[in-house]
Amino acid sequence: QTCALPICFPVTIAGAFLIEKLNLNEEQAKMFDGLREEHFSQMKALQEHIKVEKEALYDVLQDPNADSAKSTKHMQTIMRYEEQLERITFEHFKQVRAICNPEQQQHFDVIIDEVIRMMNRQPRKGPPHPLHP
Repeated sequence: QTCALPICFPVTIAGAFLIEKLNLNEEQAKMFDGLREEHFSQMKALQEHIKVEKEALYDVLQDPNADSAKSTKHMQTIMRYEEQLERITFEHFKQVRAICNPEQQQHFDVIIDEVIRMMNRQPRKGPPHPLHP
């Protein structure tokens, strides 16, 4: 599966881990796939907004007359988007937990920290730095 998201590969690993460890049945796995697709879509849109804001933030460095209010505005916007990312991810896992039966929910509660750690080990995609290829 090809994915434009910087988090796609680890989330796919985390998703497979969840399906296996929770022993989701076929119907649950289909529901999980739908939730995952929706989550990816929401995350991709927000990540694009963050990228645009970060580019605008660092463009401020090129203006020697720019005041700190301009950079602060961009930073605050980025933080709002980052908060939305966390909220969406939290709600996603809340929905995943809801498709589980009570036994699976108990197991989910044990492994969710590991799933989040897997997601946080995401490799950053992008071109190499021009000075450090």
